[in-house]
Amino acid sequence: QKKVAFVGISNWALDPAKMNRGIFLSRGVPNNDDLTKSARGICEHNPRVLRQLNTMLDGLARAYIELYQSQLQDREYFGLRDFYSLIKMVNSFCRTSGDRPSRAQLEHAIKRNFSGGDDIDPLQQFRNVLETCADTTERSTNSDCRPLGLIRASLQGAHGDSECRYLLILTTNYAALAILEERMLDPLKTVIIFGSGFPQDQEYTQICRDINRIKVCMETGRTVVLLNLESLYESLYDALNQYYVEMGGQKYVDLGLGTHRVKCRVHKDFRLVVVAEKDVVYEKFPIPLINRLEKHFLSVATILTPAQAGIAQRVDDWAKAFVSVGDVRNTAKDSYKPTKDKDKRTNGFIGYHEDLPATLVLRICQDVNAAEDSWEETVFERTKKILLQYATPDAVVRLQSSQLAAHASTMADTYFNVQHHSSLADFLLFYVPREGGHGIAAQVTTHGHLLSRHDLPHLANTLGIREDVVKLLSLQQFDTEQQFTRRIGDFFEQTKVERGLLIVQCSSGDTNSNLIACACYTVQAERAQTGNLKSNVVFVIQLPRNTKKSFSGLGSGKWMCYHIDDVHPPNDYAPDVAPMLGKSISTLIQPRVVTPPDQKDDALAGLSESVDSIRLQDENVGLHPVSTFDGSIPSQDMQEPTVQGRVDTEDHLRVVALLRSSVQSAAARLTDPEEMKLRKIDRIDILLRLLADKGKQKKAAWLTFAEVLRRRLALLLEEQEESQVHRGANWLSREAAASKAIRQAGTLRRSAWTYLLSVVSPMLAEIIAFFDRNSNLDLLKTKEEWLQQLWRHIAANDK
Repeated sequence: QKKVAFVGISNWALDPAKMNRGIFLSRGVPNNDDLTKSARGICEHNPRVLRQLNTMLDGLARAYIELYQSQLQDREYFGLRDFYSLIKMVNSFCRTSGDRPSRAQLEHAIKRNFSGGDDIDPLQQFRNVLETCADTTERSTNSDCRPLGLIRASLQGAHGDSECRYLLILTTNYAALAILEERMLDPLKTVIIFGSGFPQDQEYTQICRDINRIKVCMETGRTVVLLNLESLYESLYDALNQYYVEMGGQKYVDLGLGTHRVKCRVHKDFRLVVVAEKDVVYEKFPIPLINRLEKHFLSVATILTPAQAGIAQRVDDWAKAFVSVGDVRNTAKDSYKPTKDKDKRTNGFIGYHEDLPATLVLRICQDVNAAEDSWEETVFERTKKILLQYATPDAVVRLQSSQLAAHASTMADTYFNVQHHSSLADFLLFYVPREGGHGIAAQVTTHGHLLSRHDLPHLANTLGIREDVVKLLSLQQFDTEQQFTRRIGDFFEQTKVERGLLIVQCSSGDTNSNLIACACYTVQAERAQTGNLKSNVVFVIQLPRNTKKSFSGLGSGKWMCYHIDDVHPPNDYAPDVAPMLGKSISTLIQPRVVTPPDQKDDALAGLSESVDSIRLQDENVGLHPVSTFDGSIPSQDMQEPTVQGRVDTEDHLRVVALLRSSVQSAAARLTDPEEMKLRKIDRIDILLRLLADKGKQKKAAWLTFAEVLRRRLALLLEEQEESQVHRGANWLSREAAASKAIRQAGTLRRSAWTYLLSVVSPMLAEIIAFFDRNSNLDLLKTKEEWLQQLWRHIAANDK
């Protein structure tokens, strides 16, 4: 008689009110005897198999217990389902061959069920069974134990006693998806569902849509690959358990939709693959979900040949040396502080992750002839150049203090002059094809501000295309993936005839990695669907400096990755840092043309000569060169002949902009008597007016006030730099090494500009105090031009 009407099974204890109304039966963690009995029960249907495996089952149970207990300090990553699946697979090998499993077959079964653990070597845990119980004879039927071979066997349903478990593939930066698409999955029989990262797609309606797509795949026998769908997996627990109900020769399973259950027919060829980031699985996936799936770790590094793996290791070592900055002395309070190797690499190379060297090596090997003697060195050098595209400019500047100091100048020249990191326009001008060919698909990371619609005319003009075919979108402006898909679909349809440029921007890329990955996959799919491969797509991802979460980027190989510290072109108040490298501040400040000072300076004759030179007409005058407001030199036919002894130097910096920016802070350092308290305002007004004059003198050879300040400032800086290391030429590397300054400024350009202001302002204050003694600057208000020029000549004379 059946006296038990209800059986409840729970992983957790229920409340006493429920437990006291029934018979409570507790089952703890099984011991070795329990596991052995369960294993024999699985194999007892075939007495011959049971006899052959009898001695092995106890060893497998002991090895499992050791493995299970070793992981308890973290999470229960492996569970009883993995052990039972192992026994079923060993049983299948034995029943099929008629002999005990070979060592290769046993290794295959162990790896199929106990792979994917970060710190667990399954073969080491089961070594006693492998050494004592396995048949060591070689067989032609031995299975492939490499990661791709294990995954292929699972997808094909090989070596399973009944139904093979579904797959959970752990990966880095979604590299497994590209590998599966390229080497294993049939695009006509595979559906890839990439979970949306848009805010309103996390609701019930979108889950129903995704469940319906999976349901169609189940009924038609197609393989479905799921990514970034953590909110959906709970609805698939019955399917993952393979809890099938057979009716009329067909298998059915329940799919959960909230409180509703939907019965779905399961085709015999249906396979389900979950691809997820390794860290997400370890930290966020629920244990019941992990235990239900057959787990494997797949990355580009796992499919490399030994030679390729050796090159990838060399590249990783090179990256460590690249960011291995020693103790750099700096006047700033917060000098560069060494951190962990991985953190330093992610700071020096934006988007760096452990699989990036392998990804780059594999991509380059496809274009290199491995039959050549020096192919490994060729791959290594090319990989370094591509990895340099990921580097930040401050990391390149810091090379002077790294283990690669001997190559610092060469790599800096490659980064700043050969590669194109100055601005987004500079990058696009070089890489966007002019005629024919496929358009680029690029990911550009930046620490600066994102673009606005006001930047589009400049981009269109730079590329020589109409502004109408340049589209700027922000991921944050879309609520659903459907809205985003519609917009980019319209763009690809409109630009089928005329090549266009689509720029998709995203701020705070470190916290929107799922949204970016979803958007990139959507763009790829829509681009392939419309057949528009000639239009260019660029993702611009803004990353904050002050973040603890690193950004792994798009390293699947389909996207070109580049780091541009500031996507806007250099300007007067954010100048390019490339010309500053290796030059002292005095070199940057000094005028383009340096004229030897007057030798007659100590008597009235000197003043008379100065006055006479002012009154000379334009012809046959060569005392001073023509110099515009910004320090540039007009064309040769407009220049006056230079006198002997004057040396032309390159103008590296918009010095007048620097002086104007320093005026207020310099003037604030000066203290005036109480009766002249308004003098500070007048002084600032005079200085800004003089510096805004842009050197438009009636006499082309006359000095400008900006030139006077530059000469005086350069002299003071030279005196200060004489006592500094390298005569102050390494100021940019010392400033770049000050991580606090870089974090506060955001980009190296702004950090360098801020440092220049901090150096120039106090010296400019000294010069202004000297010039404005007894309110001498008022003389420059006069309309007597000869008097103004006399004042400038006297002020410019360093004696």
